[in-house]
Amino acid sequence: MKPLSRREMLRGAGATLALPLLEAMLPARALAAAAKPPCRMVFIYASTGVAVPYWTPTGEGADYQMSQTLGTLKEFKDDILVISGLDHRREDRASNEHDMASSTLLSTAPIGQRDRATYATGVSVDQVVARKIGDQTRLPSLELGTDPNSSRTHVSNVSWRGPAMPMGREFRPRQVFARLFGDPSGDAYRRSTLDYVLGSARRLQASLGAQDREKLGEYLESIRSIEQRIEAAERHVVAVTPDIQLPEGVPQDFSGHLRLMCDLLVLALQSDVTRVSTFMFANESDDHAFPQLGISEGHHTLSHYNPGTEEGKAQEMKLQKIDQFYIQHFEYLLGKLKATRDGEGTLLDNCMLCYASGLSYPNKHSRVDIPVVLAGRGGGTLAPGRHVRHPTGTPFSNLLLSMLDRMSVPLDRVSDSTGRLPGLT
Repeated sequence: MKPLSRREMLRGAGATLALPLLEAMLPARALAAAAKPPCRMVFIYASTGVAVPYWTPTGEGADYQMSQTLGTLKEFKDDILVISGLDHRREDRASNEHDMASSTLLSTAPIGQRDRATYATGVSVDQVVARKIGDQTRLPSLELGTDPNSSRTHVSNVSWRGPAMPMGREFRPRQVFARLFGDPSGDAYRRSTLDYVLGSARRLQASLGAQDREKLGEYLESIRSIEQRIEAAERHVVAVTPDIQLPEGVPQDFSGHLRLMCDLLVLALQSDVTRVSTFMFANESDDHAFPQLGISEGHHTLSHYNPGTEEGKAQEMKLQKIDQFYIQHFEYLLGKLKATRDGEGTLLDNCMLCYASGLSYPNKHSRVDIPVVLAGRGGGTLAPGRHVRHPTGTPFSNLLLSMLDRMSVPLDRVSDSTGRLPGLT
């Protein structure tokens, strides 16, 4: 069989599916190094800060003790770096700290630079990478969320093509699926995308070795499962709320929505449709209630608490439950990545996933010592399994600079960076 290209696709009736990395794409051992899986970069945005006393680990290095909130990630302790001591644009100012927290977290703009709304949006680092390597994939980048766009653009976006020019986010699973696999000019969703490419898939499987057949089968089954879940979400919306107009394909269950978007992100990375993504688990200063956690108050409402009162302490404990809810979904994403084979390792091995918020203490609107977890091994360029604490005043942008290096897009400086961040290897 003729060796397959890394960008080979299954095609049928206008629909296309990019292939995951298969052994058939490695024609000889001498070419294996050249066909090494690419490094992927993902930013997960956690809104509205965290309950810091429940977030911060004790101890440093490999023997650190995970905090109550991060304890959810205990099975992935060897796959994550918990990074403390990083400040987000500490010396900068803007008219609203929440808008500032989200909109400028990934910005390359220097301190003091403003867009027309007084925020230093600039070009975000994900788009710096997308512009450099985006021609190697079908989508230069993928921007995801779970909330609709807000009239306050800056709380809805972390990815920017330029000052006050957001990339936008897709929060509807069906539309994400269409971007990844559908026919943008036709009616691919009158039938399953897999139905369109089934003949092509069968022909390919017949010519593959046993391990490749199994891997391709797992990939196609994942796509089928997501199709079915999107369809089920839409049926549920129609059946349960016939008089309410909800966006197409958005599950009513917030947890289900988050997981479905995580699954779509994994597929996008696995099939090499993109190598760069941002995912806002929620808009900044969102006011989601969490009845499934026994919390009726909104997230943002709870964040304005006084820890010196009994009521404030109770609010802080509720915030910890919300933080843990989001960390559980980050854990779900890591689990899916770790279970997905990629070259000689896993997809998680070949990713850098930065989970962060633009605020630490939400009641203080503090951008000092923001919560940061860096997951994955970055294709062998990261040494996880540790808690690393940096000196007071270390810019978060130093981490961004170091992540850019690992995507082969080196810059001299971004935002308020003072150099590369040590302690990653």
